[in-house]
Amino acid sequence: MQKTNVRTSFAHTPKEDPFNHSKFLGADQEYRYKELASKSIWSERTFNINPEGNPLTLPDDELCQYSKRLSQGDWNFELVKDTLVLPGRTYVTNASGRPIKFNTWDLNTSSQVLMTLVLYNIRPKSHTSSIPMNIACLLYYIIDDKHVDMARIIANEMKMIVSRGHHLGN
Repeated sequence: MQKTNVRTSFAHTPKEDPFNHSKFLGADQEYRYKELASKSIWSERTFNINPEGNPLTLPDDELCQYSKRLSQGDWNFELVKDTLVLPGRTYVTNASGRPIKFNTWDLNTSSQVLMTLVLYNIRPKSHTSSIPMNIACLLYYIIDDKHVDMARIIANEMKMIVSRGHHLGN
């Protein structure tokens, strides 16, 4: 049996230049950079958040108009459709004819913008190609300027996400 010599080799890597080795092409650029770095480029902004109007304050045992309607489950889907959807478009139904969702491309522009806000911030979903009827009804209540307790909706959504783990609602 022949013994082979195992050698360790060290690959020679050329000395790498620092990431910013060509940052300045001359003394003028370096001077200009130092001059700009010493200035405050972005002005400081002060935001005084003072809501004009009356925020919705409800007792702990009282529900907002949206939550009451959601618990009853008796939505007027035709009214929601007329408010959110482009003329001539409608909602998607299941095999028994019950409305289940609206497709994004069927919504009017203001509904699409509001839908994006709701699906990314208030009632997060893993996709934005369609919205289930309960979220469509939330959009309707927001657009129609009805009382909606957003704090409670967001808190309930956070509670559901925490209880499920890391999965967002479907």
